[in-house]
Amino acid sequence: MTDQKAEMILGKVRKIYDDIDPNIHFPTQRPILAHYTSLEVGESILRNSEIWLSNPLFMNDYEELSFGLEMGKKLIEESTELKSAFADSDLYFEFISNFLGYYDRFEQEEALNVFVACLSMQNREDEDGILSMWRGYGHNGKGIALIFDSSELTALQGSPLTLAPVHYASTKDRVDYLSARVNYFCSIISKIEWERRYIYLAAFSFFQRILLYSIFTKHIGFAEENEWRIVYLPSEDKEKILVPMIGYHHGPRGIEPKMRLKIEAMPGVTADNFVFENIIHSLLLGPTGASKLAESSFKRMLQLLGRPELVRKVRSSKIPFRPTPQ
Repeated sequence: MTDQKAEMILGKVRKIYDDIDPNIHFPTQRPILAHYTSLEVGESILRNSEIWLSNPLFMNDYEELSFGLEMGKKLIEESTELKSAFADSDLYFEFISNFLGYYDRFEQEEALNVFVACLSMQNREDEDGILSMWRGYGHNGKGIALIFDSSELTALQGSPLTLAPVHYASTKDRVDYLSARVNYFCSIISKIEWERRYIYLAAFSFFQRILLYSIFTKHIGFAEENEWRIVYLPSEDKEKILVPMIGYHHGPRGIEPKMRLKIEAMPGVTADNFVFENIIHSLLLGPTGASKLAESSFKRMLQLLGRPELVRKVRSSKIPFRPTPQ
């Protein structure tokens, strides 16, 4: 038998999500998304039909994850509105205990199992890519951009994968946003008649909301990346469908956790018609190494990899970029 009161309370506290796309697994906007990388990594993606997701703690923005979570925790602990929202102090302390429990469990057990694939939104008419992305992620112009058509990305409701754009804001604006969310959350829970056994619903819902905010928010200094993200959250993978894909990579910074996500139809994750070849919009060779000879060689590689259907999608960036010698 379902607990109708729990469902009613959950429906109310989930209003804290009312500022994000309710179709987060099926975003209304379906742009062209580019993954800039080296030719070596690009070949591996094409050979194995898989893309590696990274843990955000190892990314170039050192505030990844930490800023939103730590600031959200600080604001919750200091909020006088939160104390007033509950009828008595026992309920308030029960909430704080549950919230900190979710925070600690995530920090100690789940944070290393969050994985992100970073993509850059492109104009459909753009045939050359973005110079700053070639410099930063495309092997200084010698690499490749795999261009995906997100209208072909089909995830199922309940999938452990989420696709959404990154929001960029200054430090002050991010603090102001979180402060406003805390106050709004307090106004929601103040209208509910609480029993102690249901307090965890409020704590979990708010923790998950600031976790999503942390993952999909970056400092405004990164705004030119125009980033979208595919995100894997372990708490959403209740059947542990993607757990076997979690592994590691030994790179220049030592051993890092990675998820080797197969780009193929997966029950419980994607629709049955999810096909690697269909989601590839184009394969764009970087401006530094682009030439007729390089393009022909790349097309031959695709033939040898058993990807002849992608040959017609190969392009070369025509940005007149000559990198400065290192």
